[in-house]
Amino acid sequence: MSEVTFIMLLSQLKRKEIIVFHSGEKMGRIIDVVLNDKRDHIEALLVHKRAESLFLIQQDQHMKVLWEQIIVIGTDVIIIRGEDSKQLSLPK
Repeated sequence: MSEVTFIMLLSQLKRKEIIVFHSGEKMGRIIDVVLNDKRDHIEALLVHKRAESLFLIQQDQHMKVLWEQIIVIGTDVIIIRGEDSKQLSLPK
């Protein structure tokens, strides 16, 4: 079986919306990636999430989506595992 090579630019990745599979929740858009230079791969995606709290005050949050959480990368969206965004971690 031949190996399939798939190349995507960060600028293309940043245009995609992140969707949580189980809840259908829209997480936000990718703002950056976390690279592991020792293993030469992407470790996580940093996602900008605009959250509205009580009294319609908008709060900006950044969430970290581990590469292992990604189910599929489509043409417009990236589907990830998880019940909702509360299961995702804040970047450190």
